[in-house]
Order: sequence, then structure tokens, then C-alpha cells
Amino acid sequence: MPYSPGGNFQRSFITQTTAGVKQNADVPPTALLRHNGATDATVTVTITNNGAGDYTASGTLPGTYLDGDDCEIIVSATVGGTAGELVIYLGEVSKLQANLINALSGQTVIVQSPVGVGSIRIVEKDAYLAADGRALLFTIQPGNNWPLTLAGWTITFTATKTTSNISAGTATITTTGAVNVATGAGQQVQVELASSLTTGLAIGVGNKGYNFDVVATNGSDRATLVTGLMDVLPNVTA
Repeated sequence: MPYSPGGNFQRSFITQTTAGVKQNADVPPTALLRHNGATDATVTVTITNNGAGDYTASGTLPGTYLDGDDCEIIVSATVGGTAGELVIYLGEVSKLQANLINALSGQTVIVQSPVGVGSIRIVEKDAYLAADGRALLFTIQPGNNWPLTLAGWTITFTATKTTSNISAGTATITTTGAVNVATGAGQQVQVELASSLTTGLAIGVGNKGYNFDVVATNGSDRATLVTGLMDVLPNVTA
């Protein structure tokens, strides 16, 4: 999502052992904000620990930033004696787009993924399966225009690299989802991503990640339920 000058930012990330188990860093991770390619020492990035290996980086952009300025968070962490860095792309500053999104927030679809609400954030090589409680859930809100019933409809999830994602990796993935709640105010669909799908995805976040959509089809009828951005974080134990 775009951030406005003087606005707050917040992004999530995880830390893992070499065995792929989520684990807290040996010491609290640190983070800096990079603005147009240069570190901005005036910005404080706060790291909050939400649980084992689960962190949130947050802060406030200076009011002097301009539309089109590029922002990234640089996180440094050491897990099990192995040090590493993670670049979290925030995107371009856009006061107009940020205000528009805030104005329309009451009419947007809630996208609920294993690592947060909003844009999907996944880790390359990880599996997101219902049996593990990690499936992607997409739930309607009042004001959205989904079909009155999704009973008998086929759900398809597709993610395609954005044109700004220059990382090497799979260009497009697609998989079939399922309907959890077919009718009513709580309509919900579910998508599972097996490790075979996430392995080889191009690392990138924001508009340097993937575009995705969730589409329902029933014969010749087609309805797009959700569109958005999918962040793909690196598996540091690969």
C-alpha cells in the first residue's frame, strides 16, 4: 500500500533457524529506513516481537518526503549465530493514493493471510495449508459485490510477477481454492499454497512482488472476488 508524508508505516517479517523453525533472533533485530537509496538516520524504526520468530517493523515517515520518493526498511538479525539482512520494500510515497485508500477502507475486501491483514505476505518455500491452520482466507465485507451465493462456483487463485519485480523466479502460479461460506455477510473462500508452488518464487514486496487475484467462475459466469499485491519474503535458511 502507498504511504503518505508524515504517515505511519508497518510491515511484518519472520526469523527462522537453519531447520526452518520460527525462532527469535539471538538479540533483538535492528532496522533502518532507506529513503531514495540512502539511510535516513532521523527515522526511528521500532521492532516489536509478536511471538516466536514473528516481528513487526513500524515507524513514521517524515512530513518532508515527497510524492514518488522510494522507501525501504533494512532489517538486521542474527539467529543461531548466523547473521543476515532483509530488505522490506515499502513502496513509493503517494499522499493522494494513501488518502484515497483510507477513504475507501470501509468498502474493501478483508484479505486475511497467515502473516497479517492486507496484502498477502508469504515466505518462499513455505506451505500454507488448511491442515496446518495456515491457508489464505478471503472474506467479504458489506458493500462488496460478490455473487449472492458461491455454491457450485470454482475458485481460482493466480499470482503473477509485477513488471517491477526483476528478481529471478517463477513468473506465474495458479491453484484452485475452496468455498468456506457460500452465502451471507460472512462469505469466505480459502486458498492453499503447497511448498511446490512457493518454491522458486521471485523475492519481492509491494509493487516489486506479485499481483494476485481470486476469481470465481460458474460456467460462463466470472466474478473477481479479490485483487491485490503478494509479498514474497526470502527463506533465509535455504
